[in-house]
Amino acid sequence: MSGSCLSSRFRFRHRSLLCSLAAAAITTNPARAEWILYFPWSAEDIAVGNGRMVACGWNTAGVYGTADGIQWTRLGENYQSGRSVCYGNGQFWITTAGSELWRTDGVSAPVLVTNQIPTSKIAFGKGRLIRGNSSGISYSTDGLDWQTAVVPVAGSYEMEIKCFGEFFVATSGASIITSPDGAIWTLRATGTGAAPKYIAFDGSTHVVISSGGTRQWRSTDGLTWTELAAGPGFTMGDLHFANGLFYAVGANGKISTSPDALSWTPQSSGVAVTLQTVNSIAGQVVVSGPNQLLRQSSTGSVPMPPITIHPAVEIEFHAENSVTYRIEGSADLSSWTAVETGILGHGAPVKRKYSSTGQPYGYFRAVAE
Repeated sequence: MSGSCLSSRFRFRHRSLLCSLAAAAITTNPARAEWILYFPWSAEDIAVGNGRMVACGWNTAGVYGTADGIQWTRLGENYQSGRSVCYGNGQFWITTAGSELWRTDGVSAPVLVTNQIPTSKIAFGKGRLIRGNSSGISYSTDGLDWQTAVVPVAGSYEMEIKCFGEFFVATSGASIITSPDGAIWTLRATGTGAAPKYIAFDGSTHVVISSGGTRQWRSTDGLTWTELAAGPGFTMGDLHFANGLFYAVGANGKISTSPDALSWTPQSSGVAVTLQTVNSIAGQVVVSGPNQLLRQSSTGSVPMPPITIHPAVEIEFHAENSVTYRIEGSADLSSWTAVETGILGHGAPVKRKYSSTGQPYGYFRAVAE
């Protein structure tokens, strides 16, 4: 049995005591800048659909939603580290590092669909969910029944998969592959000297840029691709098109924009961390890195309201295969109440997060049912 209190997280194996946590408030009031930090939270991936934006966090407690990219609401927290999120069939679909798939409408708390899929990048198009992982690509219409896709190149497809209208584009190793339906894929291009990775579309041209940000591949039909020695020139974290511009983000807080992905203009982010995702809603571009959620600022001083951060309790225990567990909470170590039941073990660690706000319990334990 072991336990540790790391900032706002607490882990235990089987049974351990809960440390007490206090909320902290952070206020930002930056001077004029091109980009401003307005929410100290890490988004691993961001998706947009039906007038909503949803972000999932890596090693953080929560899935957040927003209608304008400015005011965020936490939708849920009891899930393992978010890996990827997409929108389709009226739902946002979220994969995690714990082989879980969750769904939410962008307003309600996420609902667990399955915990039987490997860690994946996920996309949606043509009525299908498409996920790529270390063993290939699979597709599904409901998130439960997955079929193995036919790919031309064996390898890991955890890099990028996106759908823009009529076909999917994916990158793996040095390859760019496309598919009209997510089931059968065709090799379209092979990188020379650099591996293609990040994908964006401006309405007429598909652009793929290498992870190093020095080479790119372009196509207007998804069939014929041209490789060029062009890019923002820094190690990339993500690529997105919005407001008539390509946005490239990456290492050391770097952000560059371009109307054509050929000539790039650096912008000042005001941070030095690796920026790992970028997306937009209602004209508002949002960029994220570790504990940094940025948006474009207006001219002049931008006062920001105080942000209260409520720590979460993170519980971790090893769940034996085919054994069902429940998590119980207690205020006095004498009387225990079920907090969550029906947790099926798969011979691997199980993680749960519970907000400390209004939390009546000072102690937690995991019990086999």
